[in-house]
Amino acid sequence: SELKDFDATALLTTELSEDGKELSADGLSEFICDGVLVLHYLGVGSAEFRSMMIRKMRYTAHQKDYLMYELENKGIIIKQEEIFK
Repeated sequence: SELKDFDATALLTTELSEDGKELSADGLSEFICDGVLVLHYLGVGSAEFRSMMIRKMRYTAHQKDYLMYELENKGIIIKQEEIFK
């Protein structure tokens, strides 16, 4: 594809319903993408918890558990020591 010719990474974002049964709002995107990351947010009182799960990543082995992360000025920081199974 033209994106691969540019050696670029394209990022598509979508919002899902709370039941989480589908991986995309249109039911198609997860089939044409090489990877699907599902981000979760939970706020309890003044505490915030963010986690992600790599639901799909073609051509590579990947973590199958929930990974805790934080949003910082440098971007997304994965907290390796905090993994939920």
